[in-house]
Amino acid sequence: MNKKPPEIRMFCISGGFFCIYVVFPFIFQYGKVNKNLRKYKNSFILNIMNLHENNDFGRKVFFIMPSFDFRSLVIPALYEQEFEVYIFDSYTKAKDILRNYPDSICFINTDEGMTPGEWYFYVKSFEEDPMLATIFLGIICTRMTKAQKEQFVMDTTIPAGILEARLSHEELIENIIKILEINGAKGRRRYVRAKCSDDYASFATFLINGSDVQVNINDISSAGISCTTQAVYADFFKTNMLIRNFSITLRNKKVTCIGVVLMTNVQGDKLNFVIVFTPNIAFTTRSFIREYVHHELQNQIDVKILEVKTDTTDYAQIAQDAASKERLPELEKTS
Repeated sequence: MNKKPPEIRMFCISGGFFCIYVVFPFIFQYGKVNKNLRKYKNSFILNIMNLHENNDFGRKVFFIMPSFDFRSLVIPALYEQEFEVYIFDSYTKAKDILRNYPDSICFINTDEGMTPGEWYFYVKSFEEDPMLATIFLGIICTRMTKAQKEQFVMDTTIPAGILEARLSHEELIENIIKILEINGAKGRRRYVRAKCSDDYASFATFLINGSDVQVNINDISSAGISCTTQAVYADFFKTNMLIRNFSITLRNKKVTCIGVVLMTNVQGDKLNFVIVFTPNIAFTTRSFIREYVHHELQNQIDVKILEVKTDTTDYAQIAQDAASKERLPELEKTS
């Protein structure tokens, strides 16, 4: 039996299903096969190769200027599926942050902020920056015309394709999850964690010998916590021990939990231990913890946003110059 060429094998391993059933049907629908298609396909393969390397910890997923409905309905669903999701309220700070995460996935809402022509050159700027060129870009829109979508698909590198926000939220969520899963957004991890070691308002409380003992939380996920306390309490945190009705305080809100000690480690006068929540923990408790995790992670990005430079590129002028030369007439038409 003849072996498949390397390029075909790459597609089978690294997202061929998505390419065959989503991306290339879209390309053939909106344009003729030409050298642009070949360029797009090659860029797609290179992005897929980059994304599937070193994927133990998953990939950050960014959304640039998502709509209110998208924030309210779609993003919480992605939180629930344990994707590590972040939001940029403005495109002007996004690129400087994204340079720190060259293997991330990023969706742009082109209905807000700029015209399709301006967004076109914003996307093109990723291709010209080595630190941004490997980011797995996608477009979310409702207002682009057929011709404008064709221009994006043929002339820019958007391997996540163009997603129609006109779809029902259920369909949109399903399509985004498929794209994220195909491209290893979770990696080998199952849950998103947030560090709490510097948050002194977050702690766990255990009843030991009739007294409440507060314990520092090192990090937390909707699956469990890792903690540090004094080694003298080692006998109360044995591996496989079931601990009932301990509490966790996050942002001044207390929730009651039940869990099993997964592992312990004594180092000098310190005891480190991990507790995994049992399946029968309250749904509201798990949801609250998940919200806290994503709130803390978003806060970390928001702090960085305040520190980075603003993108001062005049994309409007670039688009206007291109339109005057009739290079991109379709992108400047209103939808």
